[in-house]
Amino acid sequence: MNKVFLSSMVLGMILLMAGSISAQTARSCNLQVSLLNQDPYPAVPGDYVKLVFQVTGTDNPACGAVDFKLLQDYPFSLDPNTPASVNLAAGGYLTDFGTFFLIPFKIKVDGSAIDSQYPLKVSYSRPDSDQGEIVSNFTIAVNQTSTDFDVAVDYASSTSTLTFDILNIGKNDAEALTIQVPQQAGLNFTDGNKKIIGKLNKGDDTTVSFTAVPTGTNIQINLYYNDAIGVRREVDKTISFSSSNFQTQAKSSGLSSSIYLIAIILVLIIAFFIYSRYKKNKRAMLKK
Repeated sequence: MNKVFLSSMVLGMILLMAGSISAQTARSCNLQVSLLNQDPYPAVPGDYVKLVFQVTGTDNPACGAVDFKLLQDYPFSLDPNTPASVNLAAGGYLTDFGTFFLIPFKIKVDGSAIDSQYPLKVSYSRPDSDQGEIVSNFTIAVNQTSTDFDVAVDYASSTSTLTFDILNIGKNDAEALTIQVPQQAGLNFTDGNKKIIGKLNKGDDTTVSFTAVPTGTNIQINLYYNDAIGVRREVDKTISFSSSNFQTQAKSSGLSSSIYLIAIILVLIIAFFIYSRYKKNKRAMLKK
């Protein structure tokens, strides 16, 4: 009876120790994910880019089967022939005394991407674990093909000429640049509201004039151009406009005209006075 009891205790202790070792081993599963390669670098908007991720720690049997997934978000989308998730079997591949998995993905960059850096997320999870999905964050470099503009406005009230000074302040040239001033409150056109500028290199500026009468406080314009890879883009600008500034200029111009007229009258009076003196002196000389 005592032997049976003793054997049961020993067996229980062995099972308890095995369970403890197993739990400790399970807790020791430590996967590490890194972005090994991006081709091309930087990625091109509207084109595909190949990514290779490296997952280490898969040689630990405690990790079991691992589900690795790429989380799609703007501006990235998976190639239709590329699976979004991969199931990794424990064991991995032994190379240079390191065990790891290499996971390739082929994704497309949306053509409207304009920033140089975009976040990309991948996740991994273990079906036999209660840790849930673990997310890793990466940054994908994208070639910035767009540009930007600085716009100033001037207005000549005497001719109703509205002039925009456009400066390319971006890093790329703008091809087939077109400016359109949409119909809006506080702006009345007497001719067309759209003009083609053409090419505007980075750092260069140009002026475009319209015949219009602005009465509002803001002017909205739309700039359309082809970027460095030929994608047609739009940049919208709202320009502050104070008609009172130009009214002041108009009044100043009117004052200048008045002064000019007064000066002419004074010159005529002086000329008349000189001419009268000349005639008077001439008559006096003739009498002598």
